[in-house]
Amino acid sequence: MAHLTGESTERAQILIVSAFALGVLFVALAVILNAAIFTENLASRGETTGGERVVDFRGAIERAVGAILTAENGNVTDGSPSYETLGDRIETGTATVRQFLGRQHARAGATGDLSVHSQENGSLIRQTDSGRNFTNASGARADWTVAGDVTRTRAFALTVNRSQLPSACTRLTDCFVLAVTDSGGNTWRVSINESNGVAVSVDNGTGSIGTCEPAQSDHVGVNITAGTVNGTACSALNFTEAPDGPYDIAYRNGDRINGTYSLTVDNTSVSTTAAHLSSSTDTDPSVTPAIYAVTVGYDYQTSTLNYSSSVRIAPGETDG
Repeated sequence: MAHLTGESTERAQILIVSAFALGVLFVALAVILNAAIFTENLASRGETTGGERVVDFRGAIERAVGAILTAENGNVTDGSPSYETLGDRIETGTATVRQFLGRQHARAGATGDLSVHSQENGSLIRQTDSGRNFTNASGARADWTVAGDVTRTRAFALTVNRSQLPSACTRLTDCFVLAVTDSGGNTWRVSINESNGVAVSVDNGTGSIGTCEPAQSDHVGVNITAGTVNGTACSALNFTEAPDGPYDIAYRNGDRINGTYSLTVDNTSVSTTAAHLSSSTDTDPSVTPAIYAVTVGYDYQTSTLNYSSSVRIAPGETDG
C-alpha cells in the first residue's frame, strides 16, 4: 500500500505564532499545542509522571516544524534553492521553535530540547493558475507523467473548477483520470467529472468502482492523500490502496479539467524533459526542490522524568 501519514486529532490550544526572516523568505509559524492522553510508548515504559507534558511537547514539535517545512518548500521566491539551503532554513526555524518551547516548558519546571537529525529530499510539483487545465507545461499533452519512480507522496491536493468540467464523458475513460501505476502494471485511478456536482470515482484495481458524494460548490477541493472531497471524508478515495512504490503518477485527459494542484514526492529527479514540467515557478506546472520529510530528535526532562526520542515529520502523508 502507498506510504502516507495523517495528522493526529487532539484537543487544541493555541501555542505559538512566531515569525522569522531568512534572506528574502519570511516564514510565519503558527503552532497549536494540544493536550493528549498517554501514548502506548510512554505507558509501556511506565513513565507516567510528566507523561502528558511529553506528549504535548512532541505534538508542538510536529506542528511547528511541519509548518516550517511546508512554508520553506512552498514559498520559493528566489529560484530553485539547493537542498542544503532548504535544510539550513528548516534548521533555523527549528532552532526558533526550540527556544520558544524551551521557555514555555521551563515555567513548568521542565527542560526541553530538539534538533533536526536528518532530512529526506524530494520535489514539489504544483500548478497555481486556477484557470489553466491539467496539461503539461507546453500545453501540448493531455496525457502525461507528472512524476515517475516515486516511493512516497504527501500533501497531494487538487482544487477543481466545476464550471469547466465536462458531463459528456465516461468516468475512468475519457473524463479526467489521475493514475498511479507500478512497474507491474497495477493501477489505482481517480476520475473527476460533472454529474450533479463534482463527481469523484475511484478504481482501486480490484474491479470495484467507488464513488464520493458529489460536491456542489463552484471550486471543489479533492485531497488525494487525505481522502476528502471539500473536507468531507470519502472511503472510496483511499490512497493507501494505491500500489506500493516505486510508481508513476500520470494525468489522462488533462484538457478536461481546470484548476490548481500540488504534491510533494520523494523523488529528487522529477523530469522536466518534453516540457512536462517547468523549473520556473513563473510557469505552470512547475517542479522545485523540496524537503520531503525531516526527523527531529527531542529530549524532555523533569525532576522525575528523563525522556529522549525522535519524530519523523512529513505533513500530509498518511501511513498505509
